Amino acid sequence: MNAALLSSKKMDYCTPQDFFDRLNDEFGFVLDAAATTKSAKCPAYYTPETDGLNSPWNPAGGGCLV
Repeated sequence: MNAALLSSKKMDYCTPQDFFDRLNDEFGFVLDAAATTKSAKCPAYYTPETDGLNSPWNPAGGGCLV
């Protein structure tokens, strides 16, 4: 594995908007399961405080961005 991938102590990166837009055109995401209030890409999202790992990932039956 490339050491540069693990070189930051920061863990709150978000998906770049243009990349998200291209994927969203294909998959129609409705949930961002790993977001913050500032970084959420979908109307429905989970933050570290709402614990997305223990929450349902199928609100409205659409795709999920992780």
